[in-house]
Amino acid sequence: MENTVMLCGGISLQHVDRNELQGAIHAFRQYRISNQKEFVAPRLSHFLSLPRHQQEVLCHPSISHVENIKRVASAIAENSRLSSAIAEHGTTLLSTVLADHCRDDSRGPGNGEGDVIARSTLRQLYRDFSEEGSRERELCQNTIMQDLAQAFDGTTVENRRPRILVPGAGLLRLPLNLYLAGYEVEANEVSHHQLLASLFMLNQAETDPPYALYPWVLSFSNHVFRDDQFAKYSVPDLRPRGLIDETAARAGRPLLKINMNDFVIEYSKPCYENCFDAVTTLFFIDTAPNLLDYIATVSHCLDVGGVWINVGPLLWNCYENGPAGRQEGDLDDDISCKMRHRLALRESGELGPRKLEFSNDEVLKLLEHYGFVVEKQDRCIGEAGFVANPRGMLQNMYQMSHWVAKKRQ
Repeated sequence: MENTVMLCGGISLQHVDRNELQGAIHAFRQYRISNQKEFVAPRLSHFLSLPRHQQEVLCHPSISHVENIKRVASAIAENSRLSSAIAEHGTTLLSTVLADHCRDDSRGPGNGEGDVIARSTLRQLYRDFSEEGSRERELCQNTIMQDLAQAFDGTTVENRRPRILVPGAGLLRLPLNLYLAGYEVEANEVSHHQLLASLFMLNQAETDPPYALYPWVLSFSNHVFRDDQFAKYSVPDLRPRGLIDETAARAGRPLLKINMNDFVIEYSKPCYENCFDAVTTLFFIDTAPNLLDYIATVSHCLDVGGVWINVGPLLWNCYENGPAGRQEGDLDDDISCKMRHRLALRESGELGPRKLEFSNDEVLKLLEHYGFVVEKQDRCIGEAGFVANPRGMLQNMYQMSHWVAKKRQ
């Protein structure tokens, strides 16, 4: 059965796994309960176990420790309004348009893992769909948009719109921007948690009220002031539903496809040979268990003369070399990455993680081995965090490499 379904606004969805989708829905629905249990209850319990004189110190108005724990509980409840809305939207999709178009698979993450991914996904909405998060995303995404504009200069390809593939599409902000700019876009993302959150964001209309988001409420370290933990933002920063509908109406056919299959497995298929005019990778290539497989896959699915545009760091094995591996800071994002990486290994039949790490200059040399000509390269186009609290005392900033490579004849 062809696992493809049409959503509103000419968006098509392919290769959705029913079990993983149900697990993601459950994780978002349980956000309040699971995080009260994991973050609030232990802190109250620990406070009550302290000697009385220490409790009195912590209850002083200048500290207000118990009140701060209550503030955490309140902010979790506010976040749960958003997570519950994501879950309900996913439930509606599953019971209606997706009812007969999901593959059944029992290999999805367990509840505990799903809770971590849901937390990480909710926090990433700050980066992709808040006004304040634009400082992280716009340098990266604008660079890609400018490269594409230069490559195609407003022209069509064989009397059609340029066809762009975006692997590791995450919460779909880059594919959305490309779609609204008039490109035909295929987004590839394996995380069903991110799929649910992004589809909910894309479905927001002008009349829908914004949602409050407290991205740092479950982060208890490296705050200058306690109020920094409770910084509140609004999402989404734009209501895409009307824009998507207008773009689809002008085009007369689907321009945004979402494919949930493994990148290497899916785009190495014969049907994708020379299929795309451009491939854009943003904070993606260092997720590769084997970068050579990624390069070979891009070479296969990119048309002759097509361009591969890349922006991002090279944090190989981020669950070892990032904050989680060093036990620094808050670990949800890195743990979430590890879980998604493990799922990708299962999809590809790998028995365990590979150890292939490359420097930036080695990546460029590998591109040449696989038939690419590097037309542009910048070792650093600037610094950016990834879902980083701008007021935090720990700032993990990435110097982002940027290059454009063309597939040779």
